[in-house]
This record gives sequence, structure tokens and C-alpha cells, in this order.
Amino acid sequence: MTLPPALFVLTWLGALGWNAYWWLFRFAIALSLESGVVRWRSVLRSGDLPVGALTAIRPGRLSRRTVIVEHTMGRPVVVFSGMGRKLGPFLAELATARPDLPIHLSRFTQRHGT
Repeated sequence: MTLPPALFVLTWLGALGWNAYWWLFRFAIALSLESGVVRWRSVLRSGDLPVGALTAIRPGRLSRRTVIVEHTMGRPVVVFSGMGRKLGPFLAELATARPDLPIHLSRFTQRHGT
């Protein structure tokens, strides 16, 4: 039996690390709006954003299954639209709290995420 080439192993480990980073730290799995603060949580990270700091809600550029929450306080929050039916009520509540906030969704997200 021969060992796989080092390039294959390094590429595979790089892909594993990349996916672990996104799925554990970047994709938000829960969003809530409480007292003018958006609370988000990923598997290993969480954060709070004042509603006034939000600048836009838009579809992801590379995947129609993601929603990007842009804000003025750092990197955007990436939400996987597969959050079930929880994304729709959150966005409706957010639109009530911030009617001036641009909220744009892809057709896929409108059908499956809300």
C-alpha cells in the first residue's frame, strides 16, 4: 500500500480547515432581535449588533443559500438560509424595527428560507 502524495494530503487538510472555519465560526445558526439589538450565534462564536449599526441585508454573492447581514462594526454576519422557517419572522421583525433598512433576498431564499 502506498501513501497518498503530500500535495493531495495538504490540499485535503486545507479544505477541511476552510470548511471547519466557515461552519464553526462564520455561519450564524441563530438570529434574534431583542430590545434593539440583533443577537447572532454560530457554533463556536456569538455577537451582538445594535439595530442602528445594520446597513443592509442581501443575498450572498457566491451562494444563493446565504444571507449577508452587513453592518458598520466589522465583518458581515453570514446566515445560512437553511435556518428553517426562523429567518422569515426575524426579517419581518427587523423590517418593523428598521423600515429604512434595505432588505433584499434571492428568489431561492424567499422560497426556502422565509
